[in-house]
Amino acid sequence: MKNLRNALAILMLIPVFALSGCSDLIEVINIFTGPSVRELREEAVKMSTDAFDAIKNRDDSALSKLFCPNTLDKDQIKGLLNCIEGDIEECSEPVEYNLPIHFVYDSRDYTIVRCDIEDVRTKDGKNYLMRFISCSNSVFDKGDKGVQSVAVYEGDHLVCSAGKVLERYDKKAIPDKPIDVDINQFSAQQAQTEYCENILCYLATGDKEAFVSMFNGNIKSRAENSFDDIMSLTGGDIKAYSRMDTPGNGGSWAKDHWERMSGPVTVYDINNSKDEIFEIEMDIVFVNLDQPSNEGITSFEIRKVDPVISDTFDHAPLDKVNIS
Repeated sequence: MKNLRNALAILMLIPVFALSGCSDLIEVINIFTGPSVRELREEAVKMSTDAFDAIKNRDDSALSKLFCPNTLDKDQIKGLLNCIEGDIEECSEPVEYNLPIHFVYDSRDYTIVRCDIEDVRTKDGKNYLMRFISCSNSVFDKGDKGVQSVAVYEGDHLVCSAGKVLERYDKKAIPDKPIDVDINQFSAQQAQTEYCENILCYLATGDKEAFVSMFNGNIKSRAENSFDDIMSLTGGDIKAYSRMDTPGNGGSWAKDHWERMSGPVTVYDINNSKDEIFEIEMDIVFVNLDQPSNEGITSFEIRKVDPVISDTFDHAPLDKVNIS
């Protein structure tokens, strides 16, 4: 029945995509006929549990075959096996972390899964946590597929690791001129994204006056005083970002306009020409018809972060400028 429904859906869509090109049609067919996100995640978890079995058996050859080509380092794998003290006797059930990841837009396109196995006890009395990052599908590079990273922890201490996490995304260009934002469009998320892209635009173009104008009146002077520090931090030439988390609705809608709209915004993987990476966190009152003077950015922090992503899918902060 499922296959019949899929076939009928594809037949209905063929005339629509015939005009837009073969590649679009192939992409749609793959969505209907390919594995589901759930199946892809299950495949990634199995990669992790198979890797654990290889570690338990101290089989470096089997573990190497499970690794993705883009992170395979046989010396690291041998080092990881040698660092585990004693044969593994017992462990907890694997835990899959099915959480949003800031650089994944479509988890079908890039299915990357963190899987932890805790209480890995050995004959020598050690108690480890083993963290596996595995990828079952990547539209960016087929060499991403496989176990990307294995890390062994004792408490909070990293004992050893092999491989690394590969962060993949299509960059979104920062506008080179301000967007004419319709804050009262029904899609609050679209309005919020355009509003925040203007903030990025002012930072990218070095427009201090426009940047300061986006702040709540109570902290405009602090924003003005901090602008040069921000330019120094970023080099004044940010170009693109990976993803923007906005509050969505975050307010109240009245027939054809927003009466109130506010919430936190985070912008990830802001790149400059030197391939340095930054993140921005803001609290913004987009609309407040009851007290318009409260509108604007109420807190702002830009962080320069380590380009290497951790096995919890985070970037470590290196430096920051805070306005609040």
